[in-house]
Amino acid sequence: MFISIMGAARTMATHPPGSERKKDWVFNELLGRLVTGRYGFGAKISAKDLSEEMGVSRFPVMAALNDLRHAGFIIVTAQVGCEVISPSATQIHDFFLLFGRMEGIMAELAAERRLSEEVGRMRSINEHIATISSSAGAGEEYRQLNRELHGLIHAAARSPLVHARQVTNWAMSDFLITQAGGFERRFREVTKEHADVIDRIERKAASGARLAMETHIRNFARAVREFLHAPSSQRERPLMKATRRTG
Repeated sequence: MFISIMGAARTMATHPPGSERKKDWVFNELLGRLVTGRYGFGAKISAKDLSEEMGVSRFPVMAALNDLRHAGFIIVTAQVGCEVISPSATQIHDFFLLFGRMEGIMAELAAERRLSEEVGRMRSINEHIATISSSAGAGEEYRQLNRELHGLIHAAARSPLVHARQVTNWAMSDFLITQAGGFERRFREVTKEHADVIDRIERKAASGARLAMETHIRNFARAVREFLHAPSSQRERPLMKATRRTG
């Protein structure tokens, strides 16, 4: 079974469910806040405040924050506190270079190992994505569908060890994209890029699928860098409310 943190940013419970370890619940709650933009670059995070807000002791909060530190999302400084990372342009470039190469490998493996019905499911998700209205700011809906599509590609690759290492990078990618204005900025292009990847997977064109996926990720990385380099007055952050086109 594939490991997934795809549901981390969905609607959160107001208290930790009994079936989930408190540390894991806090971690998923905080990760959701990061990937949906509630916490921005450089935001201060107080363990004491989180403990009171979530109704848990400081121990699971600190354990969750430590896990987020290891995942690269926050910096923990002794006697100072916790702060969300503020990566440089070079660090963002390097991350997306790695992320794109890894996703490219999964697309390549998917082209070699996919089943016919898996391609159909990929196309169905991409068609669903195409119905989202970019003008309405459907970033969160797109993010969830995009995770589902990439998850299908990973499943078709049948490489659980590689998937387990790459899936944690999905959250970092979502976090960086959300900080740079959200997914809405590339709605017009993404379905075409997805279709290109899927076409190559269907044709079992392994190297072509890898290159198409790398191009797709590289285009997102470019959009992130351009947004973060633009003057603040030119940055537009679309609303995160999903609406569908009609007619």
